[in-house]
Amino acid sequence: MKQSTIRIIAVVVFCFLTSCQPKNDKAFTVFNEGVAFSLDAAAAQEKGDFEKSAQLNKKAIAKFEETLKIDSNHKIARSALAHSFYLDGQFKEAIDWFEKANKKDTATSANFLELGMCKVNLGQVRDGREAIEKALKLDTSKEFRTNTALDLRDVGTRAFDFGKQYRANGDEEKGKNYQHFAISVLIVAFDFDNSQKDISAKITEYADEMHDKTIADQYRNK
Repeated sequence: MKQSTIRIIAVVVFCFLTSCQPKNDKAFTVFNEGVAFSLDAAAAQEKGDFEKSAQLNKKAIAKFEETLKIDSNHKIARSALAHSFYLDGQFKEAIDWFEKANKKDTATSANFLELGMCKVNLGQVRDGREAIEKALKLDTSKEFRTNTALDLRDVGTRAFDFGKQYRANGDEEKGKNYQHFAISVLIVAFDFDNSQKDISAKITEYADEMHDKTIADQYRNK
């Protein structure tokens, strides 16, 4: 997936927003230790060192949890904690903390985007789409929209490959479910940015493979 750039940007924003807090504040210190771990975890993931990334991310989670124990009203820690659970692939936990952050703190495009991506990864495509649409209303830039579509493309591509693996191993039903899910995610991705012709090509390719002529014809040559 190509979500690391968005993750890093989000964490940098967290750090910037806390710069106005007192430097001798214990919660500020612990929180920024978590930020450092989170940035290092994202960098490690970008380099493909997923084991190191997971270890660093768990340290970040611990620091953000400690921050909230010190200051339960901390304005950024809930978002940072949700972000770290998302980075770690703990999507249910991330959803819980994103929803808390959106209720108690200032809702951001990064929060809604990652909340939506969590839901999509759990198979909740419709709910995920709704959250992502909120993110796109908060950040209307072309770059944000394109990156969002590419992130979804990566989820869909990976899911289709998982489906192939399951079918190759004899689990036909689970394999097909993954592949149908993959196509639905790619359709959302293309809806968000229809200038990404590789996405429509993937939809057509996958639909042809699944013998879904209706979808294949709909996206062919789009």
